[in-house]
Amino acid sequence: MNTNLETLIPTPVEITVNGKTLTLKPVTMRQLQPAIRAALPILQALKSGALEMEKLKAMNIMAWAEAYALYGDDLGDMVAYLMGVEPEEMAGWTPDQVVLAVSAVVRVNADFFASLARQPVAAPKAATPQTGPSPSSV
Repeated sequence: MNTNLETLIPTPVEITVNGKTLTLKPVTMRQLQPAIRAALPILQALKSGALEMEKLKAMNIMAWAEAYALYGDDLGDMVAYLMGVEPEEMAGWTPDQVVLAVSAVVRVNADFFASLARQPVAAPKAATPQTGPSPSSV
């Protein structure tokens, strides 16, 4: 059950992969830097249009196959760093185990990922002073 306290301090999630129990906690600054570094090629491809986010969101199998072929190692490294495991350890996991791990990482860090997805809100423009007579003075 999700409580307000769990929103502020997410509850760790335990998963078992290949007989090893992993406790996933909110991402730390130590994990974040190598994870972002690993994700940079993917982020740059999305920004340049080499990868199309709309096709990935639509679960276009060819787009996902291309993304994995080109950036699979980077994606795997990013997830491993966010999980607190070595990329070499995760490389031997099955796709189902990786999906389980990714969903747990996202669940534990939902607030962090949601803040990344939000677009910054533009500041309202300042009102321009009017010159000449106002409608009420005419």
